Amino acid sequence: MSMAQNYKPKFGSSASSDRKSSASSDRKYQPERDHVRARRQVQITTPHVIEEPTDEDSPSIEEETSDRPTLRHFTGGLSRPNTQSSRARRRSASAKKKKTISNDLWPRILIAAAALVVLAGGSVALYFSNAFPITNVTVAGNSKLQSGYVIKLADVPENSTFFRADVKSIRERLLAEPWIQDASVERGFPDTIVLRITEQPIAAVVSIVPETAIDKVQQWVIAPDGTWIAEVEEDVVGQARINAEELLKLPKIKDISAAVRPEPGLLETDEGINNALALLAGFSPEMRAMVSVISAPDAVKTSLTLSNNVSVAFGAAEDIELKERTIATLLAEHEGTITSINVRVADRPSVRTTEQQT
Repeated sequence: MSMAQNYKPKFGSSASSDRKSSASSDRKYQPERDHVRARRQVQITTPHVIEEPTDEDSPSIEEETSDRPTLRHFTGGLSRPNTQSSRARRRSASAKKKKTISNDLWPRILIAAAALVVLAGGSVALYFSNAFPITNVTVAGNSKLQSGYVIKLADVPENSTFFRADVKSIRERLLAEPWIQDASVERGFPDTIVLRITEQPIAAVVSIVPETAIDKVQQWVIAPDGTWIAEVEEDVVGQARINAEELLKLPKIKDISAAVRPEPGLLETDEGINNALALLAGFSPEMRAMVSVISAPDAVKTSLTLSNNVSVAFGAAEDIELKERTIATLLAEHEGTITSINVRVADRPSVRTTEQQT
């Protein structure tokens, strides 16, 4: 018992002493730790700057989250994304897009090319084949020429097909006829050719001086541009049929040079004839209807015979409108008594009447 009592106070004294020593030690270094903590709190924290990523697969500054501070957060948003990296990304995206488009187009191009080759081959085969032969030829626009003659003139080859018909050659054969002023050749699917023609208009009937005294005077129809069409033989003029009444209504050109020898389809160069045609082209429809005969030995001596038998010394095809008005005025002023008018000089006309003759 004595030993236990002696030991216990000793243990208790030592432990107490150690706790006191520890507490004293804590109190001794406590002020120093507080001082260090205070210094750390006062120290300014340096911001952590995150550099711009250079890898094109790395997220850009705009993709940073709000809980991850960047230089933009500390500089008020003054920092800019790396433009070089952005351009590289755009170029890469554009290149990928072009590559995708190119990959998509190539099959289409190959398919289209193959289709064109097949189509071209089919067209060539169809052109040289005997498919769609021409079995029907029709004529349109003719009034004086008979359709059978126009078809014969066109001479469409028997082996012609819708695709192989030589429309250019057919048209050339049609235009060789003086009665045809213009022509077009049209295809009608699947077996038809249409010959559409415009017949030559007639300006006048020209009396041709016979070569010898025993020859008869020939009558030829001539176009407004001076093209000889054909000789008149009763109601047949070349290959055309013209009503006799229609021929009588046409102006007659006479007293021409004996050197004039007409040929179908050729242009006439005679001065008198061309001057007479110029007058007819320049007259009003009313005046042209009044002209019955034109004497045309040359341009200066050209004269008219009107339907009322009044003769008009007209002269060259100049001041046609003024001369025509003068003729109309004089006819009105001397109605029933006038026999001749001279308007070769347009501003100095003259007139003769039956009263003057008596």
